[in-house]
Amino acid sequence: MNYYLGTDVGGTNLAAAVVDENYNILSHACLPAGSERGIEEITADIYNVAYEAAQKAGFTFDDFEYWGIGMPSCINPKTGLLVHANCFRWHNADVFSKMYPTFDELQSYLSDEKYDLQHIKEELADVMGFTLNHVKELCDD
Repeated sequence: MNYYLGTDVGGTNLAAAVVDENYNILSHACLPAGSERGIEEITADIYNVAYEAAQKAGFTFDDFEYWGIGMPSCINPKTGLLVHANCFRWHNADVFSKMYPTFDELQSYLSDEKYDLQHIKEELADVMGFTLNHVKELCDD
């Protein structure tokens, strides 16, 4: 069975859920976003909320087929920068360097021939859409 980790980065909450290929939510975790904080603290908590959801389900990051992160902006594919996130007052923010040692490593990982990026995008979009629609309800409980 394949397992997925979905993370929603919002201005109010950071939320993560572990979902199986049948769209069963196996665990979730939520943290307040604290949008007034700096990028280092918020990106650390993006990792922390994802790690907590994974641990609750008994997984490590290596157990997931994909990890999708819903961000409050688009990512410039040439620079790897988050273009504009009004809720955090970020403009051209270097979010992914906080999660990957170098942007080159991320690009290399994504361009590896073993990955069918179109398939990943379609499958991950389905999982993320489901996860984000449901995990917000769980965080409000």
